[in-house]
Amino acid sequence: MGTFNPQYPSSSFLGMPPFLGEIFPGDANFNKLQHSVRQSANLLQIAAENRKNQAEASKLQDWSDKLMGRKYNNGSCGSKLSFIKTSDGPKLIAANFCRVRCCPMCTSRRSAMWRAKAFRAYPELEKLNLRYLLLTLTVRNVPVSRLREFIDNTLSPASHKFMMSFKYKLGKLYRGYLRSFECTQTKHHIYNSHPHLHYMIAVEHEYFDKKYMEQSEFKELWKRSLKADYDPIVSIEAVDDFERSPLEVLKYELKPADYVSDWHWLPEYALQVSGVQRISLAGVFRKHFNFLNRDGSLISSDYDDDNRNFFKGKSGKKAKIYNFEWLEKGNNKQYCLRGA
Repeated sequence: MGTFNPQYPSSSFLGMPPFLGEIFPGDANFNKLQHSVRQSANLLQIAAENRKNQAEASKLQDWSDKLMGRKYNNGSCGSKLSFIKTSDGPKLIAANFCRVRCCPMCTSRRSAMWRAKAFRAYPELEKLNLRYLLLTLTVRNVPVSRLREFIDNTLSPASHKFMMSFKYKLGKLYRGYLRSFECTQTKHHIYNSHPHLHYMIAVEHEYFDKKYMEQSEFKELWKRSLKADYDPIVSIEAVDDFERSPLEVLKYELKPADYVSDWHWLPEYALQVSGVQRISLAGVFRKHFNFLNRDGSLISSDYDDDNRNFFKGKSGKKAKIYNFEWLEKGNNKQYCLRGA
């Protein structure tokens, strides 16, 4: 055991380099995500070994290998992280992300980057002086093994019909939407899924005086669009706070617990939604957010590489790089500062 350092008490007590959470407490969540990455990779591995369909088994194995970095022996997804300190706090500038859709690390980063870029685009939208609606459209639970069939044959056509009808009713008062697909594992029937759609809809101010729709009208329109024999749950609210709206719409595709819940459910879900578009844009959102509709690097692009130990931002000032790597020492598993 090394010398105790009161600045980094937990790590020095265990004889390990300084932990990520000790240097940047706000980014300690990366530890939870790394644990989830490894659990998810294990679930995909088990499913691949038990899958009779060889093409599906191969796909699951490939995803598991990418999460764990087996192909290039470069460590599990996000096992290497590089940060710099900025006036706004630590900024991630480099990482070994796998970019697999069912990876909890990449999904978290993807949502964070979408939200950050949405806020950057807001000044252009603000000039239009619009109002926003938050809408959630739900359906009955669907067996996860039939999710893709349901999306292609029911959910997608119904959502298209719903929005076309809504646009027709509002006319020029409708200005566009930002939509995301979300799905959760059901609590009581673990092989079911609960898909739903989140919308952030832009409308003119006159909507509330001339074309306002009650919640019951949204519900009836969605029911007709689904051709459902049941009453679907629909949530609608007007929001003045733009900052809250993207957080609601772009929060996640799966709940964190669903990535590690069951080796039957997660792999099946991953296969079912492969190739399904998670986020879509229309109207003013497509015009002003079009640059968002790219996966991107999942890291900040505000800094250019200057040398190995420092990054130089657009201001020309150098910032020290803090490199962290996932280390395991007995039961202690943490991101630790490299070279410390």
